[in-house]
Amino acid sequence: MLAALNSILTNSINSLGFNCSEELSKFAQVRTLTPIKTIKAFSEYVSGIHRTTIVKNLQKLSENEFCLYTQLSNLPDIFDDNRFKYTAIIDSTLLRRWSKKVYGCNIRYNYIERHSKPYQEQINCCIYHEKKGIYSIYTTIKPLGKKSTDIFIEIIRFLTHIDIGTVVVDTFVTTKKIMKESKELGMEYIGKLRKNLIVEYFGKKVKVEGLFKRDFEKEKLKLRTINGIKFRLSEKVVNIPDVGRVKIVAVLMENQKKPKYLVSTNHKKKAENIISEYMKRPKIEEKHRRDKSILDVEGNYLTSEKSNIGFVRFIAMVSNCIEYLSHKYGLSFYEVIKECSKELIKKGFS
Repeated sequence: MLAALNSILTNSINSLGFNCSEELSKFAQVRTLTPIKTIKAFSEYVSGIHRTTIVKNLQKLSENEFCLYTQLSNLPDIFDDNRFKYTAIIDSTLLRRWSKKVYGCNIRYNYIERHSKPYQEQINCCIYHEKKGIYSIYTTIKPLGKKSTDIFIEIIRFLTHIDIGTVVVDTFVTTKKIMKESKELGMEYIGKLRKNLIVEYFGKKVKVEGLFKRDFEKEKLKLRTINGIKFRLSEKVVNIPDVGRVKIVAVLMENQKKPKYLVSTNHKKKAENIISEYMKRPKIEEKHRRDKSILDVEGNYLTSEKSNIGFVRFIAMVSNCIEYLSHKYGLSFYEVIKECSKELIKKGFS
């Protein structure tokens, strides 16, 4: 398994035209499989290559915005099988940093730990299929002076060049501007709506929450079971100003008191299919937690723009390689890590 991981990492880095592919592959394995996490420690105790050389190679990834797509295009059976249509999932996550001097870093209040800390916002787009797994196809660190909406639109424009079935997002991503852009590009978009958004229904302006109020009061709801979960739902085709006709589905899960409001730019899509697609969204949250805990994406002391963007793209490449092997050999992500760690302990690095 360790040899397979080394091979796929080296080939992925080679596909981007790197001169230091073997050393970067070794660095990725050391960070993932051993307690050695920093570039400095790897440079001094493992490779003997000056850390500046490693950092410069990582920085090259910041100059190649579509490096993850290039990587995935060179992996067998990712894009070359037309039977599998991927769902794109866009989300962002906060990365804990050690100083507000780090690129893209801002002091944010942590509601769990109840005090303010410096965080970066990592914006990530993944492609997912239940039989193939979840892979990062685009990631970056949001600059403080740029709106997240603009980055999301850039991602959606990029996705039009790939055979993607649907784009799935959460509430904070779902804006009129993004929905309009998706519709104009012919990209099917599914997201969660805010309950106070104004829509037009039979010529009358009404809030999304008010649109379904009578249905819930009189219990005019359909009962459905999707992926083993029971739902009560109601659906309506409405017009959103500056967007056009969309379908909104009010969904009340079993044992929940408040409904969620899902929107699809494909107003002809079945409500059950909209819900089924949206249920894939938590996969990216699982990936974020995994990349933080296992791949230690927050664990670096880099400060510059190029270094930080290059580093998160490098970790995304490593994650893609492990995910690919997990599905190839029928193992979980964690089992691949465990097997490689065992082999590394026996073999060591020469």
